[in-house]
Amino acid sequence: MKKVISLFLAVLMLVSVVPMAASAATNTLDFKWQYYNGGTIFDGYEVYGITDLGKSETEYVIPEKYVGTKVVAIADDSFVDFTQIKSLSMSNSYLFSIGDRAFKGCTSLATATLSTKLTYLGESAFEGCSSLKSITIPSGVKVIKANTFKGCTALETVVLPSTVTTIESGAFSGCTSLKNITIPASLTTLGMGAFQDCALIENAAIPAGVTVIEANTFKGCTSLKTLTMANVKTIGSYAFYNCTSLKNITFSSALTEIGDHAFSGCSAIEDLSLPGNLKTIKDNAFSKCSAIRSVTLPSSVKKIEHSVFEDCTALESVVIPDSVTELDGSVFSGCSSLKNVNLPKNIKTIGSYLFSLCHLETLKIYEGVTKIEYNAFYLGTVDEIYLPSTLTEVKKPRELYASKTVNFAGSPEAFEALGLEFNENVTINYRVCTATGEEHVIDSKTVVSLTPTCSKEGEKYNKCKNCAYRLVQTMDIDPDNHVYGRWTTVKESTCTAKGQERYTCTCGNYDVYRDIPMKPHYFSYETVEATCTTEKVKVKSCTYCEYEEKTVISPALGHKDDNHDGICDRCNEDATKNCNHLCHKGGFLHKFCLFFWKLFKINKECSCGMYHY
Repeated sequence: MKKVISLFLAVLMLVSVVPMAASAATNTLDFKWQYYNGGTIFDGYEVYGITDLGKSETEYVIPEKYVGTKVVAIADDSFVDFTQIKSLSMSNSYLFSIGDRAFKGCTSLATATLSTKLTYLGESAFEGCSSLKSITIPSGVKVIKANTFKGCTALETVVLPSTVTTIESGAFSGCTSLKNITIPASLTTLGMGAFQDCALIENAAIPAGVTVIEANTFKGCTSLKTLTMANVKTIGSYAFYNCTSLKNITFSSALTEIGDHAFSGCSAIEDLSLPGNLKTIKDNAFSKCSAIRSVTLPSSVKKIEHSVFEDCTALESVVIPDSVTELDGSVFSGCSSLKNVNLPKNIKTIGSYLFSLCHLETLKIYEGVTKIEYNAFYLGTVDEIYLPSTLTEVKKPRELYASKTVNFAGSPEAFEALGLEFNENVTINYRVCTATGEEHVIDSKTVVSLTPTCSKEGEKYNKCKNCAYRLVQTMDIDPDNHVYGRWTTVKESTCTAKGQERYTCTCGNYDVYRDIPMKPHYFSYETVEATCTTEKVKVKSCTYCEYEEKTVISPALGHKDDNHDGICDRCNEDATKNCNHLCHKGGFLHKFCLFFWKLFKINKECSCGMYHY
């Protein structure tokens, strides 16, 4: 028989508001304050958590009121590990919050009816409720928090409202019976491991609002058969790992990156059609996809990382565009059905274990590849292989020991330098074109790739008309072709003289000199005012050298002696010192004359303008 939750001491405030909770219990319903939980602030009512004491009942109804007070929230951890509870009803007009871990570990809880007013459903709220079979989420809930239904192993049906925008990490992880769930079109965020190990989910349609599928999102969903992605740009690590029934995949045209192990172990995929904007395929992305028969990579791909197609045992055909410049090790390791591969023409190295355990009929390695790394063909064979003339290093000499035919694009001498070892029945052909399988057809047009200098030989080549092979020839040293580099200044130039710089050839025996042009004058202008003895002039002078030009504007002012004391009023100089008249000469005769001039007041003023006395 159902009993009202009033059997509990039902009023528990959130820890952060305990002081207010104590006073609220005795006040009327008009008393208002705020309750904070999980990023949402609720106001308008007194808010209480419901907490059990006896933990002996099996059927619970959350009341609308307790002791006359509206019940609007179930506090965090209220019913943790309450294993007796079997059914839960929240037909409550006010309940809008279920706290974090509120019913975690209620292993006997089989049915739960949530309040239609619910807006917050806490983290791990029903985690580990292993008897819960179905749940309907009210429309007020926008976020399914982390681990909300994690480990609900009996959960078969989930009804999500169209208002949900976020499903956080692990929300339905481990719901091994979950089969019926529709991801709403409103969804924009799908967290890590959200549906991990949901072994009965058969279809997944990712809506346009979701651009990233995080790591482990559908990992271990072994019944997943069909996958559509409307606008996904990035697929994270292990996102669909071991989805062993996954066969039909519709990739988004916006997809640019597939993370490591994203589809590893998806053993039902047969035909792989990758979108045209894909740029990155990370380690083991499709490893152990044992049913894939053919792969065509788009031209947007620049690099294929380690073990991307490792152990794809049914893979027969692969098309790798020439846009690929890096092909890491073990990419095709264990692809035992692979017979013929056309490698991209722009790679430089054949990586370690690239074709280990493969038994290829024909393999063409194009011009430009310089190295074959250790164990590139470990425990594998290539019946007929084409090796480029650019190949200079093979880490393991017996790498191609079992080959039947080896076609080398270069000369016998260059091939001998590689030091390869073969069985006695091998056929070796030299100067074989990788495009035609026959001898190179050399174009008559010669291209100089390195001009000879006074100390170094040059190089020229003629290309094969059908492949990138170059027939290279050296060019003799040219004693007159000195290598010019940087010039060294020997003498700086000035405004009045040229400078000089020197070039020394790299051979060390040849110097060339050349002039550095004179620098132009850089003038500044200054006006010098007139003095008693000098004119007023405008001076034009160069700031880099001593060059100077002067233009007279007005004559000198001359001395001024209004005091008639022989001293210039402006410059304080003896104004008479430049006068040649006897009265300014000094000496006995001067003194004798002055006596008579003063006595008889004769010639008081000198012709120079200064007074005698």
